[in-house]
Amino acid sequence: MRPIWKQVITFGILNGDIAAPDLESNTRAYLSASFLPPKFLQVDPLKAVQADMAELEAGLTSRRKLIAERGYSIEEIDAERAANITAPKATETDSDNKSGNGNSGV
Repeated sequence: MRPIWKQVITFGILNGDIAAPDLESNTRAYLSASFLPPKFLQVDPLKAVQADMAELEAGLTSRRKLIAERGYSIEEIDAERAANITAPKATETDSDNKSGNGNSGV
């Protein structure tokens, strides 16, 4: 995959689609990439997650790698988790009132 990546980035730079003012001094930053194949689908997803957690706890893998295997970036996941923590929790009565299913006291 690296030769393909190099061709795509080089074409983008030469075409003007990618701005690379420091390409000559920082070539590695533009042409390096990590490729992780997608994870195989599992028959038992619960066991797959448990195995991932065991590998993580044993120090045999990283959160970044596990998340990348699922097709996401760690920055996306961390931003979503932070947003979930800071978002106000919806209560059952709030969701009932919004959907019009709440008891209006009648």
